[in-house]
Amino acid sequence: MRLSFVFIYKRSIPENEIINSYQIKLFKIIRFTLYLSLCVVPIAGWLALSSLTDIFQVFSLNSPLLSSVKDLKFIGELHQFLANFFIAVVGLHACAELIHHFIFKDNVLKSMFFKKMK
Repeated sequence: MRLSFVFIYKRSIPENEIINSYQIKLFKIIRFTLYLSLCVVPIAGWLALSSLTDIFQVFSLNSPLLSSVKDLKFIGELHQFLANFFIAVVGLHACAELIHHFIFKDNVLKSMFFKKMK
């Protein structure tokens, strides 16, 4: 859902005097990491689930599972590591947002909210 909003409302980092090239590069790396994690973590979870069971139902519907990953037990550990890494990056991202808002007092946090439609 978040990825669809990104494609619909393409946004760039706001122009501020405080933000230098180092911060812009870091911003792009973190943004890429967050969106990559939004795609990779659920896929790793699905593969981990496929390695554990033959049948999985969601709302009384059978979910498609892969039978070729039955003996790969490390996928569950990979999913857990990637999920914890994602949570840590999200926490650091939130801390950076608060630092920009309360210490730098720039408009980075405000730029993350959608503008009101006219």
